[in-house]
Amino acid sequence: MNLSYIPLVIQEGEVVVQLTKEDVEEENGVWEKAIVLYVVENTPSIGTIERLIGNQWNLVQKPKVFLHNDGYFVVRFSNSDEKEEVLFKGPYSIFNRSVIIKPWAPDFNFNEEVLHTIPLWVELPNIPLNSWTNTTLSKIGSGLGKSCADACTFDME
Repeated sequence: MNLSYIPLVIQEGEVVVQLTKEDVEEENGVWEKAIVLYVVENTPSIGTIERLIGNQWNLVQKPKVFLHNDGYFVVRFSNSDEKEEVLFKGPYSIFNRSVIIKPWAPDFNFNEEVLHTIPLWVELPNIPLNSWTNTTLSKIGSGLGKSCADACTFDME
Protein backbone atom coordinates (compact mmCIF):
# COMPACT_ATOMS: atom_id res chain seq x y z
CA MET A 1 0.00 0.00 0.00
CA ASN A 2 1.42 3.36 -0.98
CA LEU A 3 0.66 6.06 1.54
CA SER A 4 -0.09 9.59 0.43
CA TYR A 5 0.99 12.78 2.07
CA ILE A 6 -1.92 14.46 3.83
CA PRO A 7 -1.26 18.07 4.90
CA LEU A 8 -0.91 18.34 8.66
CA VAL A 9 -3.16 20.34 10.94
CA ILE A 10 -1.29 22.38 13.53
CA GLN A 11 -3.19 23.71 16.53
CA GLU A 12 -1.41 25.75 19.17
CA GLY A 13 1.94 24.55 17.87
CA GLU A 14 1.00 20.84 18.09
CA VAL A 15 0.49 18.46 15.18
CA VAL A 16 -3.06 17.10 15.28
CA VAL A 17 -4.10 14.04 13.28
CA GLN A 18 -7.81 14.15 12.60
CA LEU A 19 -9.70 11.04 11.57
CA THR A 20 -13.25 11.42 10.34
CA LYS A 21 -16.10 8.96 10.57
CA GLU A 22 -15.83 8.43 6.82
CA ASP A 23 -12.13 7.54 7.17
CA VAL A 24 -12.92 4.44 9.19
CA GLU A 25 -16.46 3.50 8.13
CA GLU A 26 -15.22 2.23 4.79
CA GLU A 27 -13.46 -0.70 6.52
CA ASN A 28 -16.44 -1.58 8.73
CA GLY A 29 -17.94 -3.57 5.86
CA VAL A 30 -14.83 -5.77 5.75
CA TRP A 31 -14.90 -6.47 9.49
CA GLU A 32 -18.66 -6.81 10.03
CA LYS A 33 -18.22 -10.46 8.96
CA ALA A 34 -15.84 -11.06 11.88
CA ILE A 35 -16.05 -12.29 15.44
CA VAL A 36 -13.84 -11.66 18.43
CA LEU A 37 -12.69 -14.84 20.14
CA TYR A 38 -10.83 -15.39 23.39
CA VAL A 39 -10.22 -18.30 25.71
CA VAL A 40 -10.84 -18.00 29.43
CA GLU A 41 -7.54 -18.15 31.41
CA ASN A 42 -5.41 -18.81 28.35
CA THR A 43 -4.22 -17.43 25.04
CA PRO A 44 -3.73 -20.37 22.70
CA SER A 45 -1.65 -20.26 19.53
CA ILE A 46 -3.10 -19.42 16.14
CA GLY A 47 -2.53 -23.09 15.24
CA THR A 48 -4.75 -24.19 18.12
CA ILE A 49 -7.49 -21.81 16.99
CA GLU A 50 -7.17 -23.04 13.41
CA ARG A 51 -7.55 -26.64 14.65
CA LEU A 52 -10.69 -25.61 16.57
CA ILE A 53 -12.03 -24.09 13.37
CA GLY A 54 -11.18 -27.17 11.31
CA ASN A 55 -12.69 -29.59 13.83
CA GLN A 56 -15.74 -27.73 15.10
CA TRP A 57 -16.61 -25.20 12.39
CA ASN A 58 -16.35 -27.53 9.43
CA LEU A 59 -19.55 -26.18 7.84
CA VAL A 60 -17.87 -22.88 6.93
CA GLN A 61 -15.04 -21.95 4.59
CA LYS A 62 -11.72 -21.50 6.34
CA PRO A 63 -11.82 -18.01 7.85
CA LYS A 64 -8.84 -15.70 8.33
CA VAL A 65 -7.50 -15.64 11.92
CA PHE A 66 -5.70 -12.63 13.42
CA LEU A 67 -4.06 -12.58 16.86
CA HIS A 68 -4.23 -9.27 18.71
CA ASN A 69 -1.49 -8.31 21.17
CA ASP A 70 -4.07 -8.10 23.97
CA GLY A 71 -4.60 -11.88 23.83
CA TYR A 72 -7.70 -12.22 21.72
CA PHE A 73 -8.32 -13.30 18.15
CA VAL A 74 -10.32 -11.69 15.37
CA VAL A 75 -11.75 -14.29 13.01
CA ARG A 76 -13.02 -12.95 9.68
CA PHE A 77 -15.43 -15.09 7.66
CA SER A 78 -16.12 -14.88 3.95
CA ASN A 79 -19.76 -13.96 4.56
CA SER A 80 -22.19 -13.01 7.33
CA ASP A 81 -24.14 -16.28 7.15
CA GLU A 82 -21.04 -18.25 8.13
CA LYS A 83 -20.40 -15.87 11.01
CA GLU A 84 -23.96 -16.32 12.25
CA GLU A 85 -23.68 -20.11 11.91
CA VAL A 86 -20.63 -20.16 14.20
CA LEU A 87 -22.11 -17.69 16.69
CA PHE A 88 -25.27 -19.72 17.20
CA LYS A 89 -23.81 -23.23 17.03
CA GLY A 90 -21.66 -23.11 20.24
CA PRO A 91 -20.64 -23.55 22.94
CA TYR A 92 -16.99 -24.20 22.20
CA SER A 93 -14.05 -25.13 24.38
CA ILE A 94 -10.32 -25.74 24.03
CA PHE A 95 -8.49 -27.84 26.62
CA ASN A 96 -11.57 -27.67 28.89
CA ARG A 97 -11.51 -23.86 28.82
CA SER A 98 -14.45 -21.86 27.56
CA VAL A 99 -14.08 -20.16 24.20
CA ILE A 100 -15.88 -16.83 24.24
CA ILE A 101 -17.06 -15.50 20.88
CA LYS A 102 -18.78 -12.23 20.14
CA PRO A 103 -19.62 -10.40 16.95
CA TRP A 104 -16.98 -7.84 16.05
CA ALA A 105 -18.07 -4.24 16.64
CA PRO A 106 -16.24 -1.05 15.64
CA ASP A 107 -16.04 0.03 19.28
CA PHE A 108 -14.82 -3.32 20.67
CA ASN A 109 -12.39 -2.83 23.56
CA PHE A 110 -10.92 -6.06 24.91
CA ASN A 111 -10.01 -4.56 28.28
CA GLU A 112 -13.61 -3.51 28.89
CA GLU A 113 -15.18 -6.68 27.49
CA VAL A 114 -13.20 -9.55 28.92
CA LEU A 115 -14.75 -11.52 31.74
CA HIS A 116 -17.24 -8.98 33.00
CA THR A 117 -19.83 -11.44 31.80
CA ILE A 118 -19.18 -15.10 31.11
CA PRO A 119 -21.66 -16.77 28.79
CA LEU A 120 -22.76 -20.19 29.94
CA TRP A 121 -24.49 -22.89 27.95
CA VAL A 122 -27.34 -24.35 29.98
CA GLU A 123 -29.17 -27.53 29.05
CA LEU A 124 -32.74 -27.87 30.22
CA PRO A 125 -33.48 -31.59 29.91
CA ASN A 126 -36.96 -33.08 29.84
CA ILE A 127 -38.87 -29.91 29.06
CA PRO A 128 -42.16 -31.01 27.47
CA LEU A 129 -42.57 -29.97 23.85
CA ASN A 130 -45.62 -27.85 24.70
CA SER A 131 -43.31 -25.75 26.91
CA TRP A 132 -40.94 -24.83 24.07
CA THR A 133 -42.52 -21.43 23.62
CA ASN A 134 -40.95 -18.02 23.74
CA THR A 135 -42.90 -17.18 26.90
CA THR A 136 -42.08 -20.36 28.81
CA LEU A 137 -38.41 -20.39 27.86
CA SER A 138 -38.18 -16.66 28.64
CA LYS A 139 -39.55 -17.29 32.13
CA ILE A 140 -37.03 -20.06 32.74
CA GLY A 141 -34.20 -17.98 31.25
CA SER A 142 -35.13 -14.97 33.37
CA GLY A 143 -34.38 -17.05 36.43
CA LEU A 144 -30.85 -17.53 35.10
CA GLY A 145 -30.15 -13.91 34.08
CA LYS A 146 -29.79 -12.45 30.60
CA SER A 147 -30.49 -15.34 28.27
CA CYS A 148 -31.14 -16.43 24.70
CA ALA A 149 -31.92 -19.70 22.94
CA ASP A 150 -29.85 -21.46 20.31
CA ALA A 151 -31.18 -22.04 16.80
CA CYS A 152 -32.26 -25.65 17.45
CA THR A 153 -34.31 -24.62 20.48
CA PHE A 154 -35.76 -21.61 18.67
CA ASP A 155 -36.78 -23.81 15.72
CA MET A 156 -38.03 -26.55 18.12
CA GLU A 157 -35.65 -29.12 16.66
